[in-house]
Amino acid sequence: MAPPLMERSTNWYLPSAPMVYAVISDPRMVDNPDMPSYQPYVHGMYDPPALIPLQMMGVNLNVDCYVDTAIIVVSGTWRIHCVMGSRSCDCLIAVPMGNQGSILGVEVDLPTKSYVTELIGEQESKGIGKIARPEDGGFLKPHIFTSTIPQIDGGTNISIKIRWSQMLSYNAGRFSLTVPFCFPEYVTPAIKKISKKEKIELNVNSGVANGILCKATSHPLKEIRRHEGKFSFLYEAEIFKWSNTDFRFSYSVRISSYDHC
Repeated sequence: MAPPLMERSTNWYLPSAPMVYAVISDPRMVDNPDMPSYQPYVHGMYDPPALIPLQMMGVNLNVDCYVDTAIIVVSGTWRIHCVMGSRSCDCLIAVPMGNQGSILGVEVDLPTKSYVTELIGEQESKGIGKIARPEDGGFLKPHIFTSTIPQIDGGTNISIKIRWSQMLSYNAGRFSLTVPFCFPEYVTPAIKKISKKEKIELNVNSGVANGILCKATSHPLKEIRRHEGKFSFLYEAEIFKWSNTDFRFSYSVRISSYDHC
């Protein structure tokens, strides 16, 4: 049960999964782009701007584990559902990363243009266009990276692919990985008839031909491939609401016969 509003800490409002927000300075632009309403009593400006979480239309998580490092890719589609079709706003991407995470790149596809940014080092980046203005990209908290997409029209669907690396923890012969994948209920589209598909694919290179022994998983993964120490697992479902649990997976390298998760 959620704590009463007055008792919620600041951390309650921080993203617990990759999120996209509409950055609102002028409250008069806030409206349903499909069913405009009349707002005669809205005045003033927000300083600092308000952040409205965008509705998410679909999400895929792809994880490739190599020894002690995981390369994570989250691909999703978000809709600017809260801004008039005749107005535009900046959008803020927020990416919470787990153990020793490091952002690798972001790709954005819009109906009329695309952005690609690849981060080569801590200070360098290159790409076709720029997804983040230098003053806007950075870390909201030590583990939460943020980046701004400038001036997107209300009612637009935004397809975003985010890549980062993350260290696996190792304890008592077991490798473990936790990926922030707990989406708040309010990013689920209000229209129930919209098809919502959630997909998770996990690839593990064990480094040995005999394979791995699954110890625990947060989502119902199914083994789909194995070849010379490389194992692939898949979870795919049409759901009513998005994942409310971080993706967790742990395994140990084994030297005997095959086993299943």
